[in-house]
Formats: sequence, structure tokens, C-alpha cells
Amino acid sequence: MDLLQELENMVTNIDDECDPNDKPAEDEIAKWQNIFSYSYNEAIEHITNQRNDFSRCRVSDELWALLQSEKEAQGYSREAFEHETRSRSNKAIPPQPRPLANNNSASRAEPTYLILLTGPLTNAQQIESIASLTSPPSTCSASSEDTGSSHVFCHIDAFTKEILHNWFKIQHPSFAPTFVRVSQARKDLASTSLYPTLGIDSTLPQHRFDTLSLSPSPAQDEYPVTYFFYGTLADPDFLRQLLALPEGEEVVVKPAHVKGGMLKTWGGKYTALVDGVEGDVVEGRSYVVENREREEVLRVYETGVYEAVRCGIVVEGGGMVRGLTFRFVGEV
Repeated sequence: MDLLQELENMVTNIDDECDPNDKPAEDEIAKWQNIFSYSYNEAIEHITNQRNDFSRCRVSDELWALLQSEKEAQGYSREAFEHETRSRSNKAIPPQPRPLANNNSASRAEPTYLILLTGPLTNAQQIESIASLTSPPSTCSASSEDTGSSHVFCHIDAFTKEILHNWFKIQHPSFAPTFVRVSQARKDLASTSLYPTLGIDSTLPQHRFDTLSLSPSPAQDEYPVTYFFYGTLADPDFLRQLLALPEGEEVVVKPAHVKGGMLKTWGGKYTALVDGVEGDVVEGRSYVVENREREEVLRVYETGVYEAVRCGIVVEGGGMVRGLTFRFVGEV
């Protein structure tokens, strides 16, 4: 599921929010007791918490239409099935490794968040003022096909989240803000240095720019931009499906390699690109990402244990291209 779809689900969940004083129906409580072996009060608590969890995953109308007869015969409601699905997913997802404390990886793996603009918080300028930011945070909106309503969210970092959390506690103690952690690969390309670059410590003198007239490439908002992929992302069929490319658009991946990186294994089974030493070469494919929207999908796919970094991509038959790749920032 991509970030936009998650936001659209959140909007639907917000519209479906129940009053905490409204008790679930007795037959629904009984279903949850029977399926999950909850006590009466535990069932009420779980149902209420799920209904008021805006970030919960919803079973699509299409999937429920296919499964409804079978699941209801087994004693499930749609809500109970969503609860079971979420419980299974939480158990199946292994804990993400903690980021390395050295080489600034802790800051690179810092999470980002979305905050829903609602209640006492109505616009991005308020956040700018409360957190003393240099500019308003970026916003995004999502709408629900079910209800037709739309809501706006702001992108914030962990530090701003903490400031806002404390502000709400003091100024609006009865209001519960909605924060959503965004697990996507960080992208923070410096405009005056090579930072971050695969296999290079950009703080060393030999990697600094001699004049202010030079600009590192690619820039933060430069599109189209060439990416280096290995493993699953190097598969054109997978890329087509992940990016939801229109029918007829060709997926052009070319044999390529990067220097200064190496592949290691994390979590016992996942292959990850990390910094290497001079002479290290990683083989893969190059792919041109046309716009920010497609890049966002790739960043969400890679999750917060990766970051987008600069690299020199040697494309077979095409020479060297300055592009980007995803570098792992956790422990291997």
C-alpha cells in the first residue's frame, strides 16, 4: 500500500470515528469474545480503540465482498476480520534494527511524521510559529471515496512532533492530536556539499567544493533522476507493478554498476547496500525516475531503514551518470 492510499484510508477512518462514550453493539462484543477469547471489557476496549485508530488498515470493499459470506459463516464481522488481519501483520513484521550510532546514521534514520490539521491546529503557518521553523512545513491532502470528505496533513520531523505534543498538553490538554509515523527512506541532499554520497565521507577536505559556483548533482528536487537498483527493484516487471505505470509505458532498466559500495545481509535474509571501500563494485540496473510522485512510492517501499544518497552510476554503453541509490542505515 502506498502513502496516498494510507492517507485516504485515514480520512475514511476519521469520518467513521466513534464517540468514546458510545458502547459497541452487544452482538459485536460477543463476536470478539468468541473469536479472540477476550473478556467482555477487553472486547469493548479493543473495538473502541480500533474504531478510533485513524491509521488502521481497512479491508477493501472488493476484498470484503469476496470474503463476506465465508467469514460471516465463521462468526466474523468486517471489523473483527480487520482486527485479526492487523494482529497477524504485527506479529509477522520483524522488529526493525536500530540505526548505527556512528557516522551520523542515527540522524539519517530519524523518522518523519504526518500530523492531521484539525481542531486547534488549522494550517501549516501555525506549526511554523509554534515550533519556530524557518518556513511552513509541506502539506498533503487525501480524500475518502466512501464519504467524499477531504483532510489536510503536514509533514514534520521528530523534533517538531515533540514540540507540538508539548504544546497540545499545555494549550489544549483535552485535545488528542493525530500523528502518523511515515516509514519512508530519508532524502536530504545537501546543496553545498557532496553529502550524502555512497562510499564517501563528505566531511573530509578532499571531498569539499573549492568554489561556491559548483553545485552537487543531482539536486534535492531534480527530476528526472537516474537511480541505481539491485535485487527486487532491478526487476522491470516489479517496477511496473510498484509504480502503477500506465499500460504501454516501457520500463527501461539498463545494466549498470556503482563503486564505493558493497552488499551485506541484514535480518538474516535481506540484501542491503552499504558503504564500501575504494575498489568495491556492486552490479545492478539503472532506471530513470521521472518525477517526485514516483520517487515517493520508491521511498515508501524502501522504508525508513534506507536513505537516498548520491552515487556515480556506470551504465553499460552509456558512460557514467550522476544519480542516486538507496543506502541501508541500520545494523548489518
